[in-house]
Amino acid sequence: MAGNKNQSKITTAIYIIAVILFLVALVGIIVAFTRSDKPPAEDGTLLVNIDGQTVENGSSVGVLANGAYITVEGVSEFDVAVYVYGTAENDFTFTVDGEEYSWSGINNRNMTKGFTFEQTENSFTILYESISRIISATQNGAEVSVGTLPEGDIFRLSVTTENDHADIYFCLEYILELDKAQIVF
Repeated sequence: MAGNKNQSKITTAIYIIAVILFLVALVGIIVAFTRSDKPPAEDGTLLVNIDGQTVENGSSVGVLANGAYITVEGVSEFDVAVYVYGTAENDFTFTVDGEEYSWSGINNRNMTKGFTFEQTENSFTILYESISRIISATQNGAEVSVGTLPEGDIFRLSVTTENDHADIYFCLEYILELDKAQIVF
Protein backbone atom coordinates (compact mmCIF):
# COMPACT_ATOMS: atom_id res chain seq x y z
CA MET A 1 0.00 0.00 0.00
CA ALA A 2 2.79 2.39 0.78
CA GLY A 3 4.09 1.88 -2.76
CA ASN A 4 0.73 2.86 -4.27
CA LYS A 5 0.61 6.01 -2.15
CA ASN A 6 4.08 7.09 -3.30
CA GLN A 7 3.27 6.21 -6.89
CA SER A 8 0.01 8.25 -6.65
CA LYS A 9 1.93 11.26 -5.26
CA ILE A 10 4.50 11.00 -8.05
CA THR A 11 1.76 10.75 -10.70
CA THR A 12 -0.02 13.77 -9.21
CA ALA A 13 3.24 15.75 -9.15
CA ILE A 14 3.93 14.83 -12.79
CA TYR A 15 0.41 15.94 -13.80
CA ILE A 16 0.83 19.25 -11.97
CA ILE A 17 4.23 19.87 -13.60
CA ALA A 18 2.78 18.92 -17.02
CA VAL A 19 -0.15 21.32 -16.58
CA ILE A 20 2.19 24.15 -15.51
CA LEU A 21 4.48 23.50 -18.50
CA PHE A 22 1.44 23.42 -20.81
CA LEU A 23 0.17 26.77 -19.46
CA VAL A 24 3.62 28.38 -19.80
CA ALA A 25 3.87 27.11 -23.39
CA LEU A 26 0.35 28.35 -24.16
CA VAL A 27 1.14 31.84 -22.82
CA GLY A 28 4.35 31.85 -24.87
CA ILE A 29 2.49 30.94 -28.05
CA ILE A 30 -0.15 33.62 -27.43
CA VAL A 31 2.53 36.27 -26.84
CA ALA A 32 4.44 35.17 -29.94
CA PHE A 33 1.37 35.48 -32.18
CA THR A 34 0.10 38.77 -30.79
CA ARG A 35 3.41 40.60 -30.61
CA SER A 36 4.43 42.69 -33.60
CA ASP A 37 8.11 42.59 -34.49
CA LYS A 38 7.54 45.22 -37.14
CA PRO A 39 8.74 48.72 -36.40
CA PRO A 40 5.98 51.19 -35.46
CA ALA A 41 6.06 52.76 -38.92
CA GLU A 42 4.96 49.50 -40.55
CA ASP A 43 2.68 47.72 -38.10
CA GLY A 44 -0.54 48.56 -39.97
CA THR A 45 -1.91 50.98 -37.36
CA LEU A 46 -2.63 54.31 -39.02
CA LEU A 47 -1.24 57.19 -36.99
CA VAL A 48 -1.43 60.83 -38.15
CA ASN A 49 0.76 63.61 -36.75
CA ILE A 50 0.40 67.29 -37.64
CA ASP A 51 3.49 69.37 -36.95
CA GLY A 52 4.64 66.74 -34.44
CA GLN A 53 1.33 66.36 -32.57
CA THR A 54 -0.60 63.07 -32.81
CA VAL A 55 -4.16 63.58 -34.03
CA GLU A 56 -6.93 61.07 -33.34
CA ASN A 57 -9.42 59.96 -35.96
CA GLY A 58 -12.52 62.17 -35.89
CA SER A 59 -10.92 65.02 -33.98
CA SER A 60 -10.66 68.69 -34.78
CA VAL A 61 -7.37 70.52 -35.09
CA GLY A 62 -8.96 73.95 -35.42
CA VAL A 63 -6.91 76.10 -37.77
CA LEU A 64 -4.76 73.94 -40.03
CA ALA A 65 -1.83 76.15 -40.92
CA ASN A 66 -1.02 76.66 -44.55
CA GLY A 67 2.10 74.54 -45.08
CA ALA A 68 1.36 72.18 -42.18
CA TYR A 69 3.68 69.15 -42.14
CA ILE A 70 1.71 65.93 -41.71
CA THR A 71 3.27 62.52 -41.14
CA VAL A 72 1.46 59.24 -41.58
CA GLU A 73 2.85 56.33 -39.60
CA GLY A 74 2.00 52.65 -39.49
CA VAL A 75 1.47 52.18 -43.21
CA SER A 76 3.58 52.34 -46.32
CA GLU A 77 0.90 53.62 -48.73
CA PHE A 78 -1.90 56.13 -48.17
CA ASP A 79 -4.16 58.54 -50.02
CA VAL A 80 -5.16 62.06 -49.00
CA ALA A 81 -8.37 63.91 -49.82
CA VAL A 82 -10.19 66.98 -48.52
CA TYR A 83 -13.98 67.17 -48.29
CA VAL A 84 -16.52 69.84 -47.37
CA TYR A 85 -17.70 69.58 -43.79
CA GLY A 86 -20.98 71.48 -43.94
CA THR A 87 -23.58 71.52 -41.18
CA ALA A 88 -26.29 73.89 -40.04
CA GLU A 89 -23.87 75.21 -37.39
CA ASN A 90 -21.10 76.13 -39.83
CA ASP A 91 -23.17 77.09 -42.86
CA PHE A 92 -22.39 80.08 -45.04
CA THR A 93 -23.28 81.14 -48.56
CA PHE A 94 -21.07 81.65 -51.57
CA THR A 95 -21.60 82.26 -55.26
CA VAL A 96 -20.11 80.45 -58.24
CA ASP A 97 -20.47 82.39 -61.50
CA GLY A 98 -23.32 84.37 -59.92
CA GLU A 99 -25.28 81.35 -58.64
CA GLU A 100 -25.68 81.14 -54.85
CA TYR A 101 -24.90 77.98 -52.89
CA SER A 102 -24.78 77.04 -49.21
CA TRP A 103 -21.85 75.22 -47.64
CA SER A 104 -24.11 72.70 -45.93
CA GLY A 105 -25.75 72.05 -49.29
CA ILE A 106 -22.49 70.65 -50.67
CA ASN A 107 -21.52 68.64 -47.56
CA ASN A 108 -19.00 65.85 -48.34
CA ARG A 109 -18.09 67.27 -51.75
CA ASN A 110 -14.50 66.48 -52.69
CA MET A 111 -12.41 69.67 -52.56
CA THR A 112 -8.98 68.05 -52.96
CA LYS A 113 -8.39 69.86 -56.25
CA GLY A 114 -8.35 73.17 -54.35
CA PHE A 115 -5.37 72.11 -52.21
CA THR A 116 -1.76 71.31 -53.08
CA PHE A 117 -0.01 68.36 -51.46
CA GLU A 118 3.75 67.92 -51.46
CA GLN A 119 3.90 64.22 -50.64
CA THR A 120 6.87 62.07 -49.65
CA GLU A 121 7.01 58.42 -48.63
CA ASN A 122 5.36 58.84 -45.22
CA SER A 123 4.43 62.51 -45.03
CA PHE A 124 2.97 65.46 -46.87
CA THR A 125 2.67 69.20 -46.63
CA ILE A 126 -0.73 70.75 -47.28
CA LEU A 127 -0.86 74.10 -49.06
CA TYR A 128 -3.85 76.25 -49.89
CA GLU A 129 -4.93 79.73 -50.85
CA SER A 130 -8.16 81.49 -49.86
CA ILE A 131 -11.52 79.74 -49.56
CA SER A 132 -12.70 81.41 -52.78
CA ARG A 133 -9.67 80.07 -54.67
CA ILE A 134 -10.19 76.60 -53.22
CA ILE A 135 -13.80 76.59 -54.42
CA SER A 136 -12.81 78.10 -57.78
CA ALA A 137 -10.19 75.38 -58.36
CA THR A 138 -12.83 72.70 -57.84
CA GLN A 139 -15.17 74.52 -60.25
CA ASN A 140 -12.70 74.74 -63.14
CA GLY A 141 -11.66 78.32 -62.42
CA ALA A 142 -15.16 79.77 -62.06
CA GLU A 143 -15.57 83.19 -60.45
CA VAL A 144 -16.30 82.70 -56.77
CA SER A 145 -17.42 85.11 -54.08
CA VAL A 146 -17.60 84.07 -50.43
CA GLY A 147 -19.35 85.85 -47.59
CA THR A 148 -18.28 85.78 -43.97
CA LEU A 149 -16.90 82.43 -42.87
CA PRO A 150 -18.18 80.90 -39.66
CA GLU A 151 -15.94 80.03 -36.76
CA GLY A 152 -15.13 76.36 -36.55
CA ASP A 153 -14.31 73.50 -38.85
CA ILE A 154 -15.39 73.61 -42.49
CA PHE A 155 -13.21 70.87 -44.03
CA ARG A 156 -12.50 67.19 -43.41
CA LEU A 157 -9.03 65.88 -44.24
CA SER A 158 -9.24 62.16 -44.95
CA VAL A 159 -6.15 59.94 -44.88
CA THR A 160 -7.02 56.48 -46.17
CA THR A 161 -5.24 53.18 -46.58
CA GLU A 162 -6.40 49.84 -47.87
CA ASN A 163 -7.74 48.85 -44.43
CA ASP A 164 -8.03 52.03 -42.38
CA HIS A 165 -8.78 55.75 -42.45
CA ALA A 166 -8.43 58.85 -40.33
CA ASP A 167 -10.71 61.88 -40.65
CA ILE A 168 -9.46 65.18 -39.27
CA TYR A 169 -11.64 68.30 -39.18
CA PHE A 170 -10.18 71.76 -39.67
CA CYS A 171 -10.68 75.36 -40.72
CA LEU A 172 -8.37 77.55 -42.76
CA GLU A 173 -5.80 80.04 -41.70
CA TYR A 174 -7.20 83.47 -42.54
CA ILE A 175 -5.83 84.65 -45.85
CA LEU A 176 -6.59 88.21 -46.86
CA GLU A 177 -7.39 88.47 -50.53
CA LEU A 178 -7.52 91.92 -52.10
CA ASP A 179 -9.40 92.68 -55.27
CA LYS A 180 -6.71 94.49 -57.26
CA ALA A 181 -9.29 95.99 -59.64
CA GLN A 182 -10.95 97.81 -56.71
CA ILE A 183 -7.79 99.33 -55.23
CA VAL A 184 -7.43 102.98 -56.17
CA PHE A 185 -4.32 105.00 -55.44
